[in-house]
Amino acid sequence: MEYLSRVYNSMEATDLTEHAFNYSEKACILLNEYGLPCEPTWFLNSTLALFSLIFLYIVAIIRPKTRGNTILLLGLSDSGKTSLFLKFRLGKLRNTVTSMTVNEDTFFVHSERKAKQPIHFVDFPGFDRLRGESSYQKFLSQASAIIFMIDSVEFRSQKGSIGEFIYGLFVNPTVRKRKIPFLIACNKSELVNAVDVATIKNQIESELNQVRQTQASKPKGQGAEQTEEIFLGVEGTQFKFEQLPNKIQFVECDVVNDNLKPILAFIRKIIP
Repeated sequence: MEYLSRVYNSMEATDLTEHAFNYSEKACILLNEYGLPCEPTWFLNSTLALFSLIFLYIVAIIRPKTRGNTILLLGLSDSGKTSLFLKFRLGKLRNTVTSMTVNEDTFFVHSERKAKQPIHFVDFPGFDRLRGESSYQKFLSQASAIIFMIDSVEFRSQKGSIGEFIYGLFVNPTVRKRKIPFLIACNKSELVNAVDVATIKNQIESELNQVRQTQASKPKGQGAEQTEEIFLGVEGTQFKFEQLPNKIQFVECDVVNDNLKPILAFIRKIIP
C-alpha cells in the first residue's frame, strides 16, 4: 500500500503515456525477435488502456476521501442550540431569544488552540412552524454530523415532540443514505432536576416505537405521489438505536457551565 501511495504521488498525466509507449515499444521488439507478429499501434493502445486501468485503481484506493465540515444543530426551541453556537464562536453566552432564522457561520471553536480546520455550524430554528423537513432538507445533504440538543430538565414534558422530530430525521432518505452520525446532547445535565441520559435514551426509544406504530396505521399513499416508505428499525421487534445504519451517541452536557468537551470530542472525530 505504501508503494502504491508513492507511485500515485509521483505520477503525472504525461508519465502514464510515456511509460505505456516505452513498454509497448520494448515488448514489440522482443516479440519480433521470437518471430511473433506485433503491430506497434495496436499494442500501444492496449498497453495504454491497461496502464489507465491500473492508474485509476491506484487513484481510487489511495486518494484521500474528502469530508465536509458542516455540523447541523437541531432540537426543540430553548434546548440550547443557539447558546451552544455562540459559546463555540465567542467563548461566552449572550442573552438569546427563540430563533426564527438560521444562524450559520464557519469558524474555529473558541476554546481550541490547535485545530486543523474550521467548522461550518448551522443552527436551525426549533420553532414548530420552522422545523419542517423541507426547511432543513438542504442542510442534510451538506451535514457531516447532526447534533440534536435536548433540554434534560424539560424532557418529560417534551418527549412526545422530541420523538416525532427524531423519527422524521431517522426515516429521512438523505439521512439514511449518507449514514449521517448523530450526537444527542442532553443539555443542563448538571441541574438537580435533570433527567439522566440513560432514562432519556430509553424513553426516546419508547416514543419512537409509538410514532412508528402510528405511522404504520395510516393509509398508504396512492397515485404518482406515492413514495417508498422507510421502516424504522427491524420489523417485528421493539425499536433500538442499535438497529439504525447511523452511528448514534448520547452525551450529557451543560452549555451554561461549560461542560462541552463531550460535544467537541464528537465533532473532532468527524472533522479533525
